[in-house]
Amino acid sequence: MTITDRDDEFTRTITFFFNKRLGHAPSAEQLAAYLTLCRDGGTGDEIDRRLAKEPEAAAFAARPPAPVIVAPEQLHVDGLGFVTQSGASWTMAFLSAFRHYERFLRGEDITPLLAEAVALGANGGRVFGAFDYGSPQNQRLYPREHPDYYDRLEEFCGLFAAHGLWLQFTVFADTRRSVPTPQAQRVHWSLVCDALRRCPNVLLERVNENNQHDNWVDADLPKPSGLCSSFGSNGGGNDPPGPFWDYADLHSERRGDFALSTTTVNFTVKGYHGENGAPSFAGTHRATVVSEPPGIADANVNGRRTADPRICFQMGVGCATWGAGGTAHTECGVMSVLHTDIQAECARQFFAGVRSIR
Repeated sequence: MTITDRDDEFTRTITFFFNKRLGHAPSAEQLAAYLTLCRDGGTGDEIDRRLAKEPEAAAFAARPPAPVIVAPEQLHVDGLGFVTQSGASWTMAFLSAFRHYERFLRGEDITPLLAEAVALGANGGRVFGAFDYGSPQNQRLYPREHPDYYDRLEEFCGLFAAHGLWLQFTVFADTRRSVPTPQAQRVHWSLVCDALRRCPNVLLERVNENNQHDNWVDADLPKPSGLCSSFGSNGGGNDPPGPFWDYADLHSERRGDFALSTTTVNFTVKGYHGENGAPSFAGTHRATVVSEPPGIADANVNGRRTADPRICFQMGVGCATWGAGGTAHTECGVMSVLHTDIQAECARQFFAGVRSIR
């Protein structure tokens, strides 16, 4: 006797055994065939036995175990390095991710970008919280234009955490256009810090390249409590701005000898005495990261961009030898798009260089 009134129950049973044996729900054709079996008296055990004989079931059973995602712990500074809340040493191996929050607020799915970062070997990304690339329709993030900007920060950071990633949230960039008045900057700073205190996987950076373009911050902003934070960075080849907070952020010089450019973080940390009237620098004397070493692109640009994986490995070595790590600063990462083959391999080698010093 055909059973005609239990299709919902049968569908749930069929779907359960498909997911168990094959890792996916049945297609419309497969569901129809197994519904016929169930209507004619077939049982769950029978469905299970049939699916277990499928070649696809053997392949699914032999798949490698899924990687275990460990939720990132809160970081703090110990001497010249970072440690996690449980006391493990930690070195920055980030990937530029400038437009990730903008794309997220626009409703784009950023999970492929986060999965790619993990696959390349990154342990986090550097995200801009406000910016203007000069293309207002597509490439800017003005907080005042997004009513949900502050409410969604915790959700955004949670996506990074779900992939086992930290992030450096750079609060201000292109500040004169994106958050243009001192009062607006004070309010924005306070609201961002309040939201990010609930996110253990965040490092805070006050401003990107404070002495470049229209980036500088006019307001006197207090060091936030409860957040591992940096006062910010200056432009390439300039020492970080002070006063220094928990950690410092260097953008190393753009020279022809790319691999050597990150060794100057040693002088940034310890300080140096200028000769023949040249300025001196007292040093940061704290954990210092290189969030923008020379960039990575699909073609070499004299002293500014490299497409050579060997150079990228040496840059990673320099960031981790002299400092507390750094960021693979890729052109794809600046735009928050998936990486080209050349830039992906350069990023892999940068992270390999960082890991070689751990």
